[in-house]
Amino acid sequence: MSKPGKLLNWLNDLIGRSWAHDSADAVREEIAENAFNSFEARAVFHAKGAARIDTSLGFQAGLVVLHDELHDVYHYLTALQGRAQELGLTDLVGGLAASVETARGSLEQIAHTAELTVPSPSVPASR
Repeated sequence: MSKPGKLLNWLNDLIGRSWAHDSADAVREEIAENAFNSFEARAVFHAKGAARIDTSLGFQAGLVVLHDELHDVYHYLTALQGRAQELGLTDLVGGLAASVETARGSLEQIAHTAELTVPSPSVPASR
C-alpha cells in the first residue's frame, strides 16, 4: 500500500483509522528513508546543542528531558506489547518485549548518567 498524503492521513485520524505497509520490505524502506532524510539535520542540531555545554551540570537538563521522553516510549511499547498479547500475536509480543527491556535499560542508564552530572564533593586527603 502506498503511503497516503497529509490530507488523507488527517481524514483517517478523524475516523480512527490508519494505514499500514503490506510488506516487511516497505516497512524497512520507510524506516531507512525516515532515518536517512533526518540524519544530518538531527546530528547537526544536537552537535550544536552539545557544543554549548561547558560543565557537568550542563548535561543534566537534557538528560532529564530525555529520560521523560523515553519513559513515554517505554509505556507506549508496554501498551503495544499487552495488546499484541491479547491478540495472540506471539512473534510481535516477543519483539515488543525485547524493545520494552531495551527501553527499561536505557531509562536506568540515563537516570544514572543524569545523577553523575552533579559534581561530587572533594574527598579530603587522608592523613
